[in-house]
Amino acid sequence: MRSHIWIAVVCCLAFLAVPTVLAQGTECPPCVCPCATPLPPGAAQYTLQIGKIEDPATPGWLAKLEVGQEIVAVEFIISNVAGKPLDIDPTRGVMVDTDGFSYRGDLGLRDGTELDIMTLNPGEKARGWIGFQVPAEAKVSYIKFALGGFGDATMQSAPQP
Repeated sequence: MRSHIWIAVVCCLAFLAVPTVLAQGTECPPCVCPCATPLPPGAAQYTLQIGKIEDPATPGWLAKLEVGQEIVAVEFIISNVAGKPLDIDPTRGVMVDTDGFSYRGDLGLRDGTELDIMTLNPGEKARGWIGFQVPAEAKVSYIKFALGGFGDATMQSAPQP
């Protein structure tokens, strides 16, 4: 009986901590936990844009490139339009290449400034670079950013032509 109560508590806390809107204009997925309050369909709580792309970027101090690899850096612009405070961490960034392969961003891969670890309150924006260690032939198709630590709620953006 106790384990069922803990599962319900964890479920409710997880859904309260992770925003349920994926991206601007995207409808709220159905809420599984009865204590979570769903956001109105189509409500934009957070936005994600691509600023610039460096392909290739100058490797940073943590990059350990193997033969045939390079660093691609993407400038992320993240806005908290009206959502709960949003924790920003470069390791939540993902680059998807034109072949459909995903690469997780990491600290220290790009030489220069990076997206800072911070909390965005409603009305605030963050701009910064995330580096991705990829095969030299990989090209950015789109980027994703996880809104919560569970990775199930994300927003995405594609480069503008």
